Amino acid sequence: MFFQKIALMHRKIVYNVNKILKPFGLSLSDWRVFLYLSHTKSTALVPICEFYDLDKAILTRSVSKLHKLGFIEFLEAEDKREKIITLSASGKAIYYDTNFYIREYEAKFLADIDAKDKEFFMQTIDKINQKFEY
Repeated sequence: MFFQKIALMHRKIVYNVNKILKPFGLSLSDWRVFLYLSHTKSTALVPICEFYDLDKAILTRSVSKLHKLGFIEFLEAEDKREKIITLSASGKAIYYDTNFYIREYEAKFLADIDAKDKEFFMQTIDKINQKFEY
């Protein structure tokens, strides 16, 4: 029953985040790239795949889409086979806008839950995530 409840919650979160991102022409998988780059400034694709446990083909499609939209730039890499990406100026602007709406949704979603319960829930999620093996 636990995993069913988590799966249902996940589907609802993905649905609602995708609804928020749709007017921007983005999806949750695209937004994850923005989120990762907002913390690292530039990176190769492999660390993003590892962090989110994504298939490289899926990430490559998102990065290609974001590049075509002008939100991602490619930087020179020592290894020509490696792609280093960074947010463009318009990518930073769109990240700022989308992040605002997602954080607003998150705050609304969690508004009725007190700080102690939120902290307990976050700690519980961390403990559960540590138990998973790949």
